[in-house]
Amino acid sequence: MKRVLMIALLAWGGLSTSASYAEDFDPEAVAAEHLKNSDSVWADTKPVKKDPASGFWTCSGIRLHMGVDLGTWQNLDTQELFMLTEKPEKKDAPGPVKNGMAYLYHSLNNPAYVRGFAVDKAGKQLYIQDELKFSKYYRCKRDN
Repeated sequence: MKRVLMIALLAWGGLSTSASYAEDFDPEAVAAEHLKNSDSVWADTKPVKKDPASGFWTCSGIRLHMGVDLGTWQNLDTQELFMLTEKPEKKDAPGPVKNGMAYLYHSLNNPAYVRGFAVDKAGKQLYIQDELKFSKYYRCKRDN
C-alpha cells in the first residue's frame, strides 16, 4: 500500500511540475530568440502584428486570403495576387461600413485592375467594394 501511495505522489508531483512548465512556455518567444541568435537575413526583423481581418474569406463568390497585415490578398480561385496601392484611409462609406478603413489593391498580373475593400471600425468585418457602383459594399463571410 505504501508503494502505491508513493507512486501516486510522485506521479502527481510530476504532473504539477509539467503543468507549471507549460504555463511558462511561450513558443513564440522561443522562436524569436532562436531567430535572433541565428545568422539568418531575417534575424533582425520584428514580427508582424496580425490584423483581425486577415485570414480566409468569401466575398461575392470570390474565395480569398487576406494577408497578415492586410498588405496583400490572393484570389484562391485564380491564384491572382493583389498588393496594397496606397495607405488605407478612414472612410465613412454608405451602408454597413461606418468609420471604417478603406483599402485599394492592384493586381500584380494587371496593374490596371483595382479592387477595393473596407474593414469596419472594430476591424473584424470585411467588405468588398462593388466594381460598378464604387459607393456600394458587400459583406464578406469568414471561412474557417
